[in-house]
Amino acid sequence: MRTWETIPTLQEVLRLHPDVEGFLFDMDGTIFNSEPLHAQAVREALIELNPSFEFPSAKKLDHMYRGTFDSFVFEDTIKRGWIPETSTLDKFLKRKNEILLALDTRTDEFFSPRMKSFLNEIVSSEFRIGLVTNSEKVVTYEHLSQHSLKSLFEVIVTRESTETPKPHPAPYLLGCKSIGVAPEKTIVFEDSEAGYQSAKDAGTLVQKVTWYE
Repeated sequence: MRTWETIPTLQEVLRLHPDVEGFLFDMDGTIFNSEPLHAQAVREALIELNPSFEFPSAKKLDHMYRGTFDSFVFEDTIKRGWIPETSTLDKFLKRKNEILLALDTRTDEFFSPRMKSFLNEIVSSEFRIGLVTNSEKVVTYEHLSQHSLKSLFEVIVTRESTETPKPHPAPYLLGCKSIGVAPEKTIVFEDSEAGYQSAKDAGTLVQKVTWYE
């Protein structure tokens, strides 16, 4: 398993995997440097549910929940006694996503120009390409649209696409099936442990990335 500390070129990847036929990308922390913003939005939404509680910092929440899905975060915070048991998942998700989408994402820190070049290289070389994320559809499509990326991906697998999200292999198995490439010929780029486990168990050529850290 290769760990990429910087965003590569297509040639660099193909030197290691010359027989690859398809690419699948995680979104948060891989295409976009969005994990810190998710943590910030989660914290603000939690504070609204329990204003008197002293929540961990956004950085600590990012460390705790990176790569997980929002319903898990919600259920875990209830188990910890951080928010009232009468809180509802729908209200939490709606408010968290509203806060997230209001944050500024039109910066090079959020989306590296090198990432856009890499994606365009893959598309222009006619490889199959898709996106597999634990984020909800509304957030995924808004971020992709803001940066004119939606049309690059043949397939977009979101939290709603499978019954079992990452770290279960179902999202990446669906991604491979949807782009029509066998897992063993599909490269996956992932930043989180949950995503890495999902892609590994799906049988893909998973690559760990740290380029936004």
